[in-house]
Amino acid sequence: MSFDTKYRPIRFEDVIGQEDTINILRELLRRGEVFQKSYVFAGPSGTGKTTTARILARSMLCEDVDPETAEPCNECNSCKQILERGDSPAFKEMDAANNTGADNVRKIVEGLDYYTLGGGDRKIYLIDECHRLSTQAMDALLKPMEDSVPGSKDKRLVCLFCTTEPQKLRGTIKGRCMVFGIKEPKRDEIVERLRYISEQEEIQAEDEALDLIFSYGRGHIRDMVTALERVSRVGPVTESSVRKQLGLDVVSKQYEILLHLADSPDKSMAAMMEALTQTDPDSIYEGIADAAMSSYRISKGITIGLSYVEQDLAEKISARYDNDTLLTIAHRILNVDRKMDRNSLSCELLVLQSQLERGVVTATPETQVVQVPVQGQPSGSQEASSEEAPRRRRDARSKGEIEAANREAAEKAMPYGGKAARGSVEGTPEDAVFDPVDEFRGGRAPVKSGERTIPAKSAKEEDYSDVKKSFSYE
Repeated sequence: MSFDTKYRPIRFEDVIGQEDTINILRELLRRGEVFQKSYVFAGPSGTGKTTTARILARSMLCEDVDPETAEPCNECNSCKQILERGDSPAFKEMDAANNTGADNVRKIVEGLDYYTLGGGDRKIYLIDECHRLSTQAMDALLKPMEDSVPGSKDKRLVCLFCTTEPQKLRGTIKGRCMVFGIKEPKRDEIVERLRYISEQEEIQAEDEALDLIFSYGRGHIRDMVTALERVSRVGPVTESSVRKQLGLDVVSKQYEILLHLADSPDKSMAAMMEALTQTDPDSIYEGIADAAMSSYRISKGITIGLSYVEQDLAEKISARYDNDTLLTIAHRILNVDRKMDRNSLSCELLVLQSQLERGVVTATPETQVVQVPVQGQPSGSQEASSEEAPRRRRDARSKGEIEAANREAAEKAMPYGGKAARGSVEGTPEDAVFDPVDEFRGGRAPVKSGERTIPAKSAKEEDYSDVKKSFSYE
């Protein structure tokens, strides 16, 4: 069995970092008021939202709940069903990421009409990632959440909503629930839990290694427990083994890139090349932004979430760059809207290094215009050729002059050209234009602006005028 499953909390006392939430839930259970509302558990991923909701569901349906601590017995039929199968006749769990529509919610509503041995007329539904529910699905839950068991204040349907984005929940849903904020546990609490697991599994673990695992998890407890299991499979959990197995060396390289960027670009490029052997250019570039922000927080006295190695490098970076420069570097990197490759990463770092040398770092990449010499001109000349210059300069002619020139150009482009095409009496022989069709007309002269002579019909041509008169249209 994996560590994250084996050591998942099954009692309220096992949940770390949520004392206020647990105390309120225990008080509701002791008073017997826990069925009178639904509940929302909101917080970052991996902090224990679903785990807390499952413990609450077992306590609500437990046949032998502790009257003092409100802990589930985990031995009765109801508790065993939920622990072993994940559900029971009175408790169901639904993943809203895969069941977002109103049809899925209607199945819940239809199930309320059935009596169960464990919960009687009451049903509990745990809806994970509930912010993914559609608007119609949320609306379908409103009425069932308000219906009470006849002769009681208890609700027929109690929903346990778990979400990482509570702002997406409709106000009508939150108004019918008690909302709990599940926060990230403190560093000491998580490290102590990792140490407890190491002792239970007889794993040799250094304190510095556990600190590194905490930094790696970034508040995600399940990821930290999984990382501990992964490193322990290859031997004792030491600082070097954690860095090697979890790829944390690249994090130090990202800090070193920023540290040496201004005064030792060679060292910065060497750190970049070494980091590229472990991860992709995009991750390195974002890691530099993370290093800049961590260094900024260090300058403000905030050290949460940093290992002692990263903290040492961040202190050196904050001493080398002022806060405005660190924020500008982070802003510049985080607003890049293109994918990085090796060459673009190197180029961007060199541009940053050049700006740091000048003492001016821009929040967006500079737009540089490169002028290429025109062939046949001296390489140092910045002037455009005589043919291109009029096109680049703004036209100084008046609007009337431009319209007259455009009109004249249009006339010349007409089929018979200029004044002759319009039949102007001022036409001159110079206005005539060559008609390409003339060669098919017996070589007639080009069209002139004067009168045109229409030749008489040839004797050979037949006259059908008498034939036409013979037809009667009456």
